Order: sequence, then structure tokens, then C-alpha cells
Amino acid sequence: MSVVTGTNADDVYLRVPARRVYAPAIRVAAAAVAARGAMNFNTLEELRSALDKAMAMLLDGLDVAGGPGEANLSTTQISVVLRNSNGSFQMEAERSSGPKVSEAAARTFQETTAGLLDECRVDRAKRTIWLRKAHKGVG
Repeated sequence: MSVVTGTNADDVYLRVPARRVYAPAIRVAAAAVAARGAMNFNTLEELRSALDKAMAMLLDGLDVAGGPGEANLSTTQISVVLRNSNGSFQMEAERSSGPKVSEAAARTFQETTAGLLDECRVDRAKRTIWLRKAHKGVG
């Protein structure tokens, strides 16, 4: 992972098997970290929606029987760094192996999260995503 740099005592690191059943664990952890940064409820709901879409993009075609990544299911993982920094929540996630993120999945993610995130970057070949959502304060 490369976009989230440096270390912070409050960074949260997760590594889970690259299967849809584990995506909610990432979402719950991310929401908890964002809430700790004083993100308000509506902003947190937007973030949760974007996180669902981010995980769907990273897992696209991977854990489907007969899909291009089926053979790698036993070893493929999603590694995530979560952090609050400079008034915003940031997440970087990387899938360890399997096919690159499809153009269609990346485009769908970008289109469906355009109003939900302040910034995001997808590297299809490296199977990574970085996103940022500004805290709007509790209220």
C-alpha cells in the first residue's frame, strides 16, 4: 500500500480473506474509526454506502464459482488501513492477488460514489483503492 503514508498510533490495520462474507467486517471497523473522528450520522451513512461499493469493486468476479479468481480464494486477502487525519477519514484497501480490477467495476464504483466521497483513487492493475471523506462534525 502506498497512498496512506507514515504511521499513526490510531491507524487501524485489517487483513481479511477476499470473500464477500468478510466485507461487513471492514465496513463496521471503518465506520467505528470514522465515528471516532466526530463524523456526523449523515456523513457516516454516505461513507458506509461508499465502503460497500469499494468492497464490491475489489471483490468483483473473485469469489464467484467459476470466476477468474476462484482458484486463488484460499490465499487472496484484502488488506486495509483506516485512519482519521487532518479532519477526514481515509481508507486504503488492497487485494493481494487475482485478476486486476475490471474496467467496468472501477467505472461503476466511480460513478456510484461521485457524490459520496471527497476524493478516491483506484489502481486497477495493483488492485488498490484509496478514499477520503471529510468529517462534517457531530450533529
